[in-house]
Amino acid sequence: MANTLEITSGVVETTSRMWLKKEMERFGPVDVCHMGNRSNPQEEPPWVRFVNPQSCEDALASVKAGQVFLDGLMVQAQYKSGRRGPAPSSAPSTRRDLEVSSRDLFMEQERQRIRGGPRERERDDAGAAQGAEAAGDEEAAAGTVAATGTAGAETEPQGSGRRHLR
Repeated sequence: MANTLEITSGVVETTSRMWLKKEMERFGPVDVCHMGNRSNPQEEPPWVRFVNPQSCEDALASVKAGQVFLDGLMVQAQYKSGRRGPAPSSAPSTRRDLEVSSRDLFMEQERQRIRGGPRERERDDAGAAQGAEAAGDEEAAAGTVAATGTAGAETEPQGSGRRHLR
């Protein structure tokens, strides 16, 4: 005896799992209520598995007698067959662009970062200091130099007493 019903009609995209389960529980305890693919119920229909095979038989008898309705639609059902969906293709893909891993993406990003030279922020700060000097705003240029710690090619870290070339 089977204990699973496959719903063939009477369930639409807006039908909730809770209502289907509640309607089927009139015939006995429900083990699983699966809504399938709501957009394409012919490919993967909803199904209900009962705890007891007798409950499944009672539900199917009521469905066939036209006594089960959901959202105003009469439910049609049958015993669930053992068929499954289409088997996944085991043929390897021939497209090389699909064989990129997260590691490959990370390594490419690191190579670009290393080859890319100075970071954007360093270029922006140096450019601001040069732009202020060219405009004759020595006070703004001095403020930019103080903020970035760059004064030409030499800088002096605070407290070290040494000069370092960049």
